[in-house]
Amino acid sequence: MNHSHDPKTRSSISISKVEGRWENPSSKTERWIFLEQLAGTGAGRHLHLEVGKSYRMGRDPQCDVVLLDDTCSRAHAIIHTTLTEQGHPKVELEDVGSANGSLIDGKNLTPQAPHAWRPGEVLELGPSSRFLIAFATSEEAKLLAWITENPEKDLSTGYLNHRGFLQAFEIECSRLAKNPDQQIALMVCKAYASAGRASAKVAKDTFQWLIPALRKVSRVGTIPGRIDPYHLGFLIRDCDIEGAHAAVTRFLEASRQSERTGVISIAFGVLLIPGKYRLNAQGLIDTALAQLFVQGMNAKAPAVVEYTPAPTEL
Repeated sequence: MNHSHDPKTRSSISISKVEGRWENPSSKTERWIFLEQLAGTGAGRHLHLEVGKSYRMGRDPQCDVVLLDDTCSRAHAIIHTTLTEQGHPKVELEDVGSANGSLIDGKNLTPQAPHAWRPGEVLELGPSSRFLIAFATSEEAKLLAWITENPEKDLSTGYLNHRGFLQAFEIECSRLAKNPDQQIALMVCKAYASAGRASAKVAKDTFQWLIPALRKVSRVGTIPGRIDPYHLGFLIRDCDIEGAHAAVTRFLEASRQSERTGVISIAFGVLLIPGKYRLNAQGLIDTALAQLFVQGMNAKAPAVVEYTPAPTEL
């Protein structure tokens, strides 16, 4: 059974409030792992993993990390995360018998046997997909704790946190299953330094001043939330392709009118989702992040993508 998004099995990161600042105990500062896709369909996306859990990777939409490359197997590999006796994260990768194999730092992995995967080592899944892992810094660990451990709100934005947004999305998926003629749009907003790569601190600071502008242009009924340290998500009910283009245009204009856009870049993209397919909220979020990057979501040209289901969802 997949427990990767079950709050009951979630690793606890305690947060204490001291003189108005949120601090993370030093013993808890590396309980999170970042997974970054370097190459292949979906390159550029960042996912976060919790220590103490296993994550299935494959083309099957029910996988925890959905792979969009046709050269990857439906069930390709499993990421195992644990803590060492010293309290440091440990990651192992197990190929589950994929058709095109898996390599770490150029070395073929024996199927059905966990292999150590260390930060800086490149994971190759099939001919084209490439991944890296990194352990969270203290600042990033605090941010991830705000997003996932608070039961309702993300403390830095006031929006639904990751857990709350995922629950809301699951409810919307259930509603769509009963109303297959309806659609919902998932809008994604990413903030990153104009001169560099994504930064959790840049995103956090940016969202704090950007959100008031976005609230002014949000349609009534829009559900906002925090997807991860780098992305905001907005669920827009009963939205067609014209409505998706109109919404992303409003949000983009609101961000451009903000005074600080010369320092950072803000990108928007929309995944338009029909209700006629079997839908999984976390799988849709992963698909949105991957497909929108493929379509070139950037600060100048927002991407609008219509959801294409896997064969198992038809």
